[in-house]
Amino acid sequence: PHDTRRCPWFRKDRDNHPDAAPGRRKQLGRCDSGDVLIVPGSRARIVPQPPDGSCLFHSLSYGLRDGRDAATLRRDIARFIKAHPDLPISETPLKDWIRWEAVCSVQTYAARMARAENWGGGLELAAASELENVSIEVYEPCSTGVTPSSSRGAPALPQHRAVVSAAGPRRRSTTMYGGGPGTSSYSSRTPPLERGGYKRISLFHKAGARATLRVCYRGGCHYDALVLN
Repeated sequence: PHDTRRCPWFRKDRDNHPDAAPGRRKQLGRCDSGDVLIVPGSRARIVPQPPDGSCLFHSLSYGLRDGRDAATLRRDIARFIKAHPDLPISETPLKDWIRWEAVCSVQTYAARMARAENWGGGLELAAASELENVSIEVYEPCSTGVTPSSSRGAPALPQHRAVVSAAGPRRRSTTMYGGGPGTSSYSSRTPPLERGGYKRISLFHKAGARATLRVCYRGGCHYDALVLN
């Protein structure tokens, strides 16, 4: 490493942009060490959602409980994304996240996301947090007190304090997304975690939120709703 002024390759000054700050790592919905929370299995329960490609939206709909189904909520979130291209997500405009990760325009991305065949992920969680004025916590099953190895396959989520990288509908391998009918590792059966629990791996914090929604990433690109007892 070397000082910017002594760089042999780039002679100009560092850009005045959050992502150009030294040592900065871009993430959607990150959980810092102080934000990590492990909830014992006895204090939470999974509410299974259909593995139909819209499981994230089913899970959010369950938490909101305002009468909207997954399809309606999906369309509302897609419209919000289209109408707010400059919304700051982790200090970066939404349109930049979409351009970098989905390699398309905001309008194209929103049109794709409005269709049921495209899974939702980090960007949709960040948008839902803003649209619905809620904080959203993402958990995954774990052994109590042990960091689960499966977290490597989950999103690094934008942080509002946003929070995993938000890939577009055609680039799903880098983030957490809701699984479709072909998700082989998902099981609708949810055995109790007698000695385990749930680890919070992502946090979309919204100041002055009217509620906190919780979803659980189950692996195999599938989300369920999570309720604390």
